[in-house]
Amino acid sequence: MPGGVNTADLSGFASQVIEDNLSPGAVALIIQGCGGDINPAGSKDVHHPRDAEPLGNMLGLSTLKAVREIRCREDGRLVLLNEMLTLPRNDAAERITALETERERLPAALKGTSLNLKTFLSLIVKYNLDRDFPSGVAVHAPPSSVRR
Repeated sequence: MPGGVNTADLSGFASQVIEDNLSPGAVALIIQGCGGDINPAGSKDVHHPRDAEPLGNMLGLSTLKAVREIRCREDGRLVLLNEMLTLPRNDAAERITALETERERLPAALKGTSLNLKTFLSLIVKYNLDRDFPSGVAVHAPPSSVRR
């Protein structure tokens, strides 16, 4: 966030605009639902962070415009329905056991090597560690072994 502060992002700025412009005590509730990534476009561009305040203000103002178009009237047709549902549960016991087994196996795979510094250095010299690709070792065959 520009300015180096944490904010409530778009929804926080939008809520502030809405609450400041409605009657005292009004509370703006913003529910994301299943929207997925709700961050502004380009929000992951760490070299050019976007300020959420202008976008939040726009959202708040457009909401206020819609609120002003709502016409309330008395109507006694509000009905409350309540129904209990029994939903099947996922049996994850097998998956949990597999994950626990993997958790135990992984540290064993990270055991040290028997490679000592002297052997390591000779391998670096032999295979010419490539400065352009530090995450790997580039293998360069000696010119005499190249077949033509």
